[in-house]
Order: sequence, then C-alpha cells, then structure tokens
Amino acid sequence: MPTRLIFVCHGQLDHERKNGLWLASVIEKMPGFRAYFADAVHDTDGLSQHIFGNLERCDGFLAVMHKRGEVEFLGRRITRASVWVQQELAIVTFLNYQRQAERRSKVRVFAEQVLSGRG
Repeated sequence: MPTRLIFVCHGQLDHERKNGLWLASVIEKMPGFRAYFADAVHDTDGLSQHIFGNLERCDGFLAVMHKRGEVEFLGRRITRASVWVQQELAIVTFLNYQRQAERRSKVRVFAEQVLSGRG
C-alpha cells in the first residue's frame, strides 16, 4: 500500500503553528500516511519547491482557517482568514480541476468559529 501524503495547511502565528504541528504529528502516527506542514518557507525557491511540489503530490489537503481580523467588503464587516491558507486552498482546487477524478486530492477545510454580536 503506498504512503499517502496529507498537506496540512495552517496559519503561522505561534498558537496556529503549534496546532498545525500537532495535526501533522497525528497524521504521521497513522499507518500509510505522511504529513507535510510548511512551517518555515520564506522565499520563492521554498515556495515553488516545497509548497507547490507538495500540493501537486498530495493525496489529501487539510486546512484550518483561523480568524485574522475584520475587513470591510461591500459595506459589510467580515472576518478574514490567513491569506496563505486561502491561496493554498485555491491552488489545490485548481489542481483538482485539472486532474482526472481518481487523482484528485480529498479536501477538508475547518474554520474557527466566528461568533456574531461580540463586542
């Protein structure tokens, strides 16, 4: 049975990074699975070699979208997530669009709950 690569897409703030590393460690303990978590990519070479390469190779994509502040959009205040997480989700979505059905990555996205009416 081939090893399946799971791309763990997570924010890079300290508490987010810790959670991402924990998720990757849980995946690594599962027989037949390997995790990739980009915790130290800071240049274009790293981006193309690590992020794009692992997105291309991954069998699964697990993203956690953390609250990153509010922005105004079309007259409404909305809570945004990490731009990098959103971009990696867009890339894997595009790759899946171009792939044959049997080669598409399974995608799961979890969002930090945003409570309405908070002060």
